[in-house]
Amino acid sequence: MEYRTTQPRYGSPYPPAMLVSPGTYPQVNPYPSQKYSDYPPSVIIAPISATGENTYLIPRSPPFPSPVTPMTQSRTYSQWMVRAKEATAEFKRSGYPSPVAWVFVEGYNIPQNAMIAGDDRGRPLYIARTAYDGFHRLELGKAGRHLRLGASIPYNGREIDVASYEVLVEALMPVRWASQEATPVVEMPKVPEIRKDAVGSRASGLEQLRELKVVVIVDDSISMAGQPWNDAREALAGLAELHGKYNTDGLDIYFLNDLRCRVNLKDRNSVCDVFELVLPEGQTPTGKKLKEVFDIYIPRLEDRRIPYKPTIVLVVTDGVPSDNPKDVIVDAARRMDASGIPLRQLSIHFVQVGDDLSATQALKEIDNELIELRRIRDMVDTKLFNQHDPTFKTDSLVRTLMEAADRLLTAPQIFMPTTDRPTQWSYV
Repeated sequence: MEYRTTQPRYGSPYPPAMLVSPGTYPQVNPYPSQKYSDYPPSVIIAPISATGENTYLIPRSPPFPSPVTPMTQSRTYSQWMVRAKEATAEFKRSGYPSPVAWVFVEGYNIPQNAMIAGDDRGRPLYIARTAYDGFHRLELGKAGRHLRLGASIPYNGREIDVASYEVLVEALMPVRWASQEATPVVEMPKVPEIRKDAVGSRASGLEQLRELKVVVIVDDSISMAGQPWNDAREALAGLAELHGKYNTDGLDIYFLNDLRCRVNLKDRNSVCDVFELVLPEGQTPTGKKLKEVFDIYIPRLEDRRIPYKPTIVLVVTDGVPSDNPKDVIVDAARRMDASGIPLRQLSIHFVQVGDDLSATQALKEIDNELIELRRIRDMVDTKLFNQHDPTFKTDSLVRTLMEAADRLLTAPQIFMPTTDRPTQWSYV
């Protein structure tokens, strides 16, 4: 746990009436035990501490649920942690009789079905609680994947950053228990109305990873230091785990500035280890690194003697390139045309980390200009920052990969330019 004496710059997920002053939290339990509340319907009344009576959950609309019995307060932090872990394990095994439940979380592994209570400049905030040796009860706070340790709790006019806490989740929704980092998924038992078509579609999509080679170029410029670097590491660690399950080849990871690279990574630890060795610094030489990667993988595609898997190059970046990657991509496309490499053999996907508008515009230009002005094959796509899904995570990369897989594996097998006009293409 770490103390911070400065007040947070982000807004509280709780109504202003509940706060002593903006940016601070109530020092007393703001949730009276009552069946109907004067608080706005966006506030979920949930068990916070043992009060000797039932605390009720106020849904947005009828029918109203039965009261939820609050968890008995632990005497010490360690006792609370043991009880919280046991309650979470039981929840994952047997479900929960009420619409919401508290689940134990460490670090940034907030479940996908956690209830959003507010936002911090477009990044979601969740309801959290924890115990501490200095607390007289469980205390409410906020959690977020962008916060320093995962959650923060107010105490004596200061904020305490905590890495072990509980978050409020929707318990009766047809969802899976899964963290953003693609940790092992535990299906909630007896959950109704799971769409079999959606589950089957996702499984069949991941099976396509066996047919692909995935190469990742990570932006390690100075602007990636801090949370963007952590987000990229955790998202790629989860992707490596999926490759260990679905692909005989693992991820190949390169960095824009650092000369280190790792190939065929199939587990979380191997990705985290290489990220620990690399320090984000310097500029954003995207074009230079793309050329180095193309010089490694295009010759493998040109060699007809040894079949090579269709290759997807993911460029994970948060900023504007400091060189000109468009010329490098054009040269690579024309080289593949001259070699008769099929359209389905290589694609490049830029994935944006963060909300830098100049980076968004630069990536749009790369995607659009190459086809409209340079008249090359359509081999580039971009995944821009989405304010409705602001957190960079494994699921974002998986969606990008599945789109790329569908595009590559359904493309024409043979692609070559006609001899009379280089800007016309024929499919054989």
